[in-house]
Amino acid sequence: MTVPNLRYLVRQREAFERLSPPPDFPDAGGKGESGFTGHGTETDFASTEGMRAAGCGSMKWNVADAVSDAERALIEKANEIVFD
Repeated sequence: MTVPNLRYLVRQREAFERLSPPPDFPDAGGKGESGFTGHGTETDFASTEGMRAAGCGSMKWNVADAVSDAERALIEKANEIVFD
């Protein structure tokens, strides 16, 4: 978990929601998934933890799980970037 990765996660989630190619395939072009029947949705995630790992849903990371002040600060920043 790093700030750059968390910012990327937000961009990836936005692409998923738009059914467009993810940001690491900017030249993919086309409609992305929007032209396909049965494209992925949030209901396809097997768990709330999986949704959270993809930056979807609203379940924040638990700050109480932090083992240090630095980790607590990162988790708080992660929740701010991804879910606020």
